[in-house]
Amino acid sequence: MRLLLSASSLALLLASAAAAQNPGQSAPPPLPKKDNGSKIVCKTEEFVGSRIPRRICMTQSQWDQGRADAHEIMDQRRMWKDVTTKGGG
Repeated sequence: MRLLLSASSLALLLASAAAAQNPGQSAPPPLPKKDNGSKIVCKTEEFVGSRIPRRICMTQSQWDQGRADAHEIMDQRRMWKDVTTKGGG
């Protein structure tokens, strides 16, 4: 169950990041300059409520940051749940 929740949160986070980068466009972002060493990684993601998968392209550092953000959100939710269930109930 936690894996499903984590995967869903990551997908939503990545979808919002992709939408913020390309509002109104479905084309991938332009390729970065070769001198910065960033590699573009494209992944096909399925979203809750849709049967149509979307292709999302971001740099590897953006994928890593999104994954770290999703883990942080899940940790915060887990801590909040622990606080609300242990106190005064």
